[in-house]
Amino acid sequence: MRPVIPLIAGIVLGILGKNGNGASVSIPDESIKEICAGDTICEDIKLEANTSQIIEVILRQQQSNTFLQCSIRPNEEPKCAPDSSVSFKYKRETQILQFCMKFNQTKHSENKMVVKRNEEIYLTILLLSCKDDFKASAVHNKTHVTVTCEHDAFKFSNSGIEIERESNIVAQCVWSRQCIGAEEVASGIQFITEYDPKIKYSCAMDGQSVQINYTEEEIHIPHQGIPNSDQGTGRPNLLSCLYMCIIGFLSRLFI
Repeated sequence: MRPVIPLIAGIVLGILGKNGNGASVSIPDESIKEICAGDTICEDIKLEANTSQIIEVILRQQQSNTFLQCSIRPNEEPKCAPDSSVSFKYKRETQILQFCMKFNQTKHSENKMVVKRNEEIYLTILLLSCKDDFKASAVHNKTHVTVTCEHDAFKFSNSGIEIERESNIVAQCVWSRQCIGAEEVASGIQFITEYDPKIKYSCAMDGQSVQINYTEEEIHIPHQGIPNSDQGTGRPNLLSCLYMCIIGFLSRLFI
């Protein structure tokens, strides 16, 4: 498992709505986080006196999935109802509530994590699978190119894996072994076409993509040694005959 990814450290929950002087504060823009398979997402929230409720939500298309809901009373520890995938703890000394969630490719990738305070949205994060989990290559022999696109979490993807050419999808596979325009490999897709160095390919899955760089196919030439005899005949070659003749001549001189 990769190390825990801290998304937010020391967020002050009173930054939205009205501040101490009554001035309004704008909602932060949506941020993007790359999450790798097996990562744990953690968030630290600093509580304030006017905080009465925290709701953490994963938005999935048109549905909402609440995975943590906490109620807070003055001078009391938060009372939270977490989803089975969430753990949390409260640090009284610093008044920080921390919750952690293990990233689930099927449920969380390409979805938005929305953090609410007292029904006000103050944080939105788009979760994407990380680029490091892609294995992409385009190997050519100057005539044809084999484009391969794989991802460690391919079998957990909802939309499948794609090969794009100039931002247009030319091949796609889903884990149920349904492919369009390509063949499925162990954890992804493979596409063979004519080689053109001017065309750029990319590998995409669940809203994340990486560009694929060309590499030329290596040609292996087998090593050919000098045989000791004529193959298939068992007869000595010319060098062997010459050697035996010299030995025979010398032996007669000393007899």
